[in-house]
Formats: sequence, C-alpha cells, structure tokens
Amino acid sequence: MRHRLTLILLCTAIAPVSAQTARARTIALPPAVATLPVEFTMVSSVRELADGRVLVVDQQESKLVVTDWKTGTAMQVGRSGSGPAEYKTPNALIPLAGDSTLLPDMANGRWLLLHGASMAVTIAQDAPAIAAGARRPLGADSLGRVIYTKGLGVDGGPSSIAAPGSDSLLLLRATRATGHSDTIAILRARDAFIRIEGPK
Repeated sequence: MRHRLTLILLCTAIAPVSAQTARARTIALPPAVATLPVEFTMVSSVRELADGRVLVVDQQESKLVVTDWKTGTAMQVGRSGSGPAEYKTPNALIPLAGDSTLLPDMANGRWLLLHGASMAVTIAQDAPAIAAGARRPLGADSLGRVIYTKGLGVDGGPSSIAAPGSDSLLLLRATRATGHSDTIAILRARDAFIRIEGPK
C-alpha cells in the first residue's frame, strides 16, 4: 500500500520511564500548510535541513529523497548500489552539526555523510567508530559522537563492567575520528525468544 505524504512531524525521545509512571501525552498539531504530490511506501526517517527542505528515507523502496515544500518537488539523492554515494539499505537520518547528516547503510556495512542534500563522504566499514561496533548508531550528541548499543561481552566489550545479567546492553558513545568509546549506561534489553526446531 502506498500513501501520500502531506506533512511529516517526527519527535524522538529516549527517557527512562517506569511502566507505573509512563503517561500518554497528546500533542495537538495545527492544520497542514503544505502538501507534496509525491508518494512514499514506508517512511522510516526524516530530517529538516536549514533551508527548509526535508530529507526523507523510504525504507521499503530503499531510497533517499530531498523534498522541497515550496516547489512541491522531490528528488532522489544518490542511488542504489555499493559504489561511492550509493546505498543499499538506508534507514535512519542522524542529525549532525553544520546541516550535516549521517546515513548508516547496514547492507554495505558503512555510513554516508551528507552536507545539506549532497553526498559529501562515504565512510568505509573499517573507519574507527564502525570498527568499534557503532555500525548502526541510534543517534549523535552535540559534538558528533555517535550513540550505539552493544551486548555485554560481545565483540570484546569492556570486561571491567560487571554484567548484571544476560538481558543487558551497554549504551556507548564513540568518537568518530578515533573510535574511542565511553559507556554511558547499562540498559535492560528487550525480551527475546528463540525457537529452534529440527527433525523429530
């Protein structure tokens, strides 16, 4: 099923809230002031640029487009593939300073760095932060350090931290230039169930 995009508003927040204190919050939105005559199949991430244009990732169609609300147009940025300025599985748009955006590409095991709506740099899979484990970052801080999670004891994780249980994850922050990582917190992982079936 395809949907027509009329207005995108994305609010992402991460906060440790217990089940007892969590409350649903209602946000009233004003009427839409612009529409796009463009169809998307599955929008997974958006990022507004300094000039008002919006980057949109269509995860189902594996493409990144830049939309212009003033002209009502949308144009693909880059293309599918494994070469420079190409991607196979765009998913999240991570805002960085200076109107830059980090686009992780899991299938190629690398990142793409955009300046505005232009592909600026292809960051290879042997880059320090990616090699340190931040292949799929969750976000970035104000200094551009990427935030990611790693299972305790996975890929040579810090052995100096006592593991509270197998259901825990490390929340880490890595410097992109050096790959140096700091532990921010230990989180409870989502419950997972694995079923293995074989011949009877």
